[in-house]
Amino acid sequence: MTSIDPSIQARLDEAERLEAERDFDRAEKIYLEIFHLLPDKTDVQRRLFSLKSKMNEELGPASEEIDDSIANIQKLFRDLNLKDDILSSEERNLSQDFAGLLKSPPELFKRIGKDLAIVCGMSGDWQLALATVVALQNWHADDSTLKLWQLRALVELQRYAEAIGLLHSSRWQSSQILHVNYLAGLAFEALGMREQARIRFDAVQQNDPDYRDVRMKMLSY
Repeated sequence: MTSIDPSIQARLDEAERLEAERDFDRAEKIYLEIFHLLPDKTDVQRRLFSLKSKMNEELGPASEEIDDSIANIQKLFRDLNLKDDILSSEERNLSQDFAGLLKSPPELFKRIGKDLAIVCGMSGDWQLALATVVALQNWHADDSTLKLWQLRALVELQRYAEAIGLLHSSRWQSSQILHVNYLAGLAFEALGMREQARIRFDAVQQNDPDYRDVRMKMLSY
């Protein structure tokens, strides 16, 4: 990045510190604030994408699963003569190509649907990620991994009441409870149900006190 105003550099340094402390939500807000101030947005876009990758790994599939999904969809894009630089270009507007894949023949969609849902979420298109997960449930109605990604999508889309409904109607694996509790806390908090939110965030903190911004969350309860 070229020389920038010292006050903006100070904010960037603060965002880097918050990111290092895993306070991803506050770091993202600062990066987005700076994004709208700078004429050259390339460096901030890179930082935002790196941050989003960390956030997705912590609230969804493991990093290895994300990498596999990206590789699988990239290969499919190449096979279909579509652009295969998903998630790497500055303009990651791939909704049209992704939406086309939703119309794939059933056998192909069953094979690539989960990868597609993950990549949609990674690219920030949570509406399409949700549509993909819902379509997949025709064949994988009890897949708890898909349910977790659906819960994440609903929270990202601010459809909090639906998220709470899914929370209570699904059976979660023990390895998912940390992520489920945090997402549930966000949903309850957004709906003004502070006691329920506090219980969920407290459960997260008891399990992993360094999980995302849970320390900061608990300071307000």
